[in-house]
Amino acid sequence: MHLMSGVKLRFRLVVQRWREPPFNLFEPDGYRRCMVATNRDELSASEVVWLHIKRGRVENYIKELNPGFGTEQMTSGDFRANALWFALGGLASNLVQLG
Repeated sequence: MHLMSGVKLRFRLVVQRWREPPFNLFEPDGYRRCMVATNRDELSASEVVWLHIKRGRVENYIKELNPGFGTEQMTSGDFRANALWFALGGLASNLVQLG
């Protein structure tokens, strides 16, 4: 667990490291790293990494919805109204992809 100066909340840093193929100019020591800061004490390190990967995939799906379906901006300050608006945008996107 880590604690940054001036902050009262502690966090855990999970670092994943794997070997890259030789002759990679951007990783001179031959390793690639992924770091995740979390406050989830109950999860193992591998569970934290998988949860992080799933969240990253969801962000990509959301980005696919944005262009052309009016979901670039939320239209209201009300969470439920925004959820409905986003669901309609997702429905429209799915219908276009099916057609």
